[in-house]
Amino acid sequence: MHSAALIYRTLAVLCWTLGWQAAVYAQAPQAADSDPLPAATARKLLETNCFDCHAYGAAEGSFELDKLIAQADSPEARNVWWRVLKNVRAELMPPSDQATLSAAERGQLIHWIESHALQLDPQRIDPGGGVLRRLNRRQYRNTIADLTGIEFESEVEFPPDDTGHGFDTVADAMSISPLLMEKYLQAAEQIVFQAVPLESRVPREQLLRGGVDFQTAQGRRAERLVSFYQPAHMSATLAIETAAEYEFQVHAKVHGGFDFDPARCRLLVRVDDQVHVDRELAWGERGDLLESWKMDLDRGSHEVQVEVQPLVDESQRKNDVRFELRELRVLGPTDPEQWVSPPGYERFFPDRPEVLQPEEQAAYARQVVQRFATLAFRRPVEPAVVEQLLRPQASPGAQRPVSLERSVAQAMIAALASPRFVFRIEQPLPADRGQPFPRIDEYALASRLSYFLWSSMPDQRLWELASGGRLRLELESEVARMVADPKFRNMSQSFVGQWLQTQDVETVSIDPLEAAGARAEYDRLRDQLREQFGRDRSQWERRDHPPEIQQLLDRYQHLRDLRDGLTGDVRRDLRRETEALFHYIASEDQSVLDLIAGRYSFLNRRLADFYGLPQVAPGLDDRELERVEFAEDSPRGGVLAHSSFLMVTSNPTRTSPVKRGLAVLENILGTPSPPPPAAVPELEAAAAGLGDKQPTLRQLLARHREDALCASCHNRFDPLGLALENFNALGLWRETEHGEPIDAAGKLITGEEFRDIRQLKQILVDQRRADFYRCLASKMLTYALGRGPEYHDEVALNQIVADLERSGGKFSTLLMGIIRSAAFDRMRAPSVTDF
Repeated sequence: MHSAALIYRTLAVLCWTLGWQAAVYAQAPQAADSDPLPAATARKLLETNCFDCHAYGAAEGSFELDKLIAQADSPEARNVWWRVLKNVRAELMPPSDQATLSAAERGQLIHWIESHALQLDPQRIDPGGGVLRRLNRRQYRNTIADLTGIEFESEVEFPPDDTGHGFDTVADAMSISPLLMEKYLQAAEQIVFQAVPLESRVPREQLLRGGVDFQTAQGRRAERLVSFYQPAHMSATLAIETAAEYEFQVHAKVHGGFDFDPARCRLLVRVDDQVHVDRELAWGERGDLLESWKMDLDRGSHEVQVEVQPLVDESQRKNDVRFELRELRVLGPTDPEQWVSPPGYERFFPDRPEVLQPEEQAAYARQVVQRFATLAFRRPVEPAVVEQLLRPQASPGAQRPVSLERSVAQAMIAALASPRFVFRIEQPLPADRGQPFPRIDEYALASRLSYFLWSSMPDQRLWELASGGRLRLELESEVARMVADPKFRNMSQSFVGQWLQTQDVETVSIDPLEAAGARAEYDRLRDQLREQFGRDRSQWERRDHPPEIQQLLDRYQHLRDLRDGLTGDVRRDLRRETEALFHYIASEDQSVLDLIAGRYSFLNRRLADFYGLPQVAPGLDDRELERVEFAEDSPRGGVLAHSSFLMVTSNPTRTSPVKRGLAVLENILGTPSPPPPAAVPELEAAAAGLGDKQPTLRQLLARHREDALCASCHNRFDPLGLALENFNALGLWRETEHGEPIDAAGKLITGEEFRDIRQLKQILVDQRRADFYRCLASKMLTYALGRGPEYHDEVALNQIVADLERSGGKFSTLLMGIIRSAAFDRMRAPSVTDF
């Protein structure tokens, strides 16, 4: 397929998408059948509790309820009512210091907004706007691996995916450019030519790798790179099963610097002491070397020897010139009668097509391409599509016949470059009587499940159920099977890493000494010890110093360990800790409340040392993460105490209560604060007038909140962020800041008071757990659907929250609530079928 054709097709899909989305968004939601609260009563509640700030010219929050009530139904009005609903339900409005709504009145008002203002009908649920999802880089890589067995490095080959609503699965954010379309075509060619054999029979191949399979005369592994100035001798054993002729291929390289060097050497390659390569190499021969020959070999073991003999004395050396033995391939027997099928041949060409007659090969090619395209497109393909894929790709004047394998390979390239592979195209079932929104067909359901839970294509079991129309009948058992599959770790990594941003912990900039407030002490100790001992490290490492000097040395070494302790391995383990907690809760069907207040985590020895938890280190190794229980009064446990979360919500040199508080509001409580107004002063500016003493962050934020413009938002997130102040920017526990005890007490905007992070976590899982249930469900629904939240999703979220309350927060309840929701199971409009 030519790149121009690919661009044309993809642009056509995009044009169709824009038209389709405009059409489906124009469909009005269905009105509710009943109104449980009279409009006059609802207005009275609003007048009493809300109109002082949001009516008759008072427009806090940029809306006036009196005008909104009178406004004709419109998407804009529904979106404003949706904002009102979220604030009333979260008990943010009316404010806690002015609240007059009883629990019953609040429930009535919520019900009225949902049924009347938003016109939500639980019996006719709008599944939301249609989206055309493109495979992101992770999904593309996993799909290619499952489809072809090739590990394609999509993170290297493709540009980074954009994100929307916090996730790289959101369709609206996943733009596609001509450059990316070209890269898809290049990737398709690269993948197919790497995965699909182009010949039916090839000689057997043995590979001897330099630096791996060769040994020195002393029995040690030989170095892959050797100097022209040092003699080297390496050998490997070759096992031959059949006496016959074999072809040898030696791949090597000369590495020389830019400047001339007089080095020369003699390269000898022997097989059973018989020389087959004898040539002189020099600095000027930089580049790849290939030597090949054929020879007869008897059955049994044969020794291959590679020798480098220097021809110039090292005294003349000016730069560095080295010989690299990359690999030695042995192909054979060379007689075609003894050739075999190439690796992977049966995967793509089953049933020995080499025995077919020429007139049978066309039908066989159609069968192979139809099977591959069906898997790649994730639904059955029409015969016309197969014929189009198999259409000869050569120019019209080309007459050279193409082999069966090459013809099929070209069709597979066209399939992988097709929008049907790159995009997840869905089709509906016939709509039920009286139901305006049809279910998606079971092929689309299988894809939604597999990309939600595995970030990859459906497997054989899902395909069989979908093709037999039985997937919905066995949905619960299938979801349980998929969660138990190792591929579910893809969700544990991608969803959690983006929901909590913990995937950034491996790259976030943190200065460990500054974060611990120890930079000045470290510099002072270093200078003091240099003055005492100079730079002679042996003096520093002696153990016979006077006690006061040894104490300084021990403290200095502790700070050095802190400085150097945040290694790449530690950062990776911190990310894995959070993923492991989520994966355990999901796979063991535990309560999602353990994400906040579970008294356990997953550590190895390296993480236990990093956290300063020596009591849990015995029995742990440095690799595998194991479940570790914490004491009842420990502040550890739950993602809020994970360094992955605490580091990505900190500044490079200190904590950030603002970032941490906003992260809790956004990702735990689901009540994000509005963006800051323009020209907000930096937090450090609040230090003016606090004297010469360095203020704590609590003192700075208190001064910052004296500005009424800042107070309305900071009163929401400051208490949450300050509750985490006992964790420094590395996530390590501390009791003081600048010599003063840390005060982690606070009061939520909804009125609940707490003393420290322990009590805050308890409030979150007791009084505010419904907020967490709704927030987590909304985040996961966004990740699963590939679109942002919409007001009609409230029906599904209400049901999920109610079910989680009944089940005690079981993960399976959350998962099945999303999968059985109308948003996941239905669609507004039919999908494209002509691409």
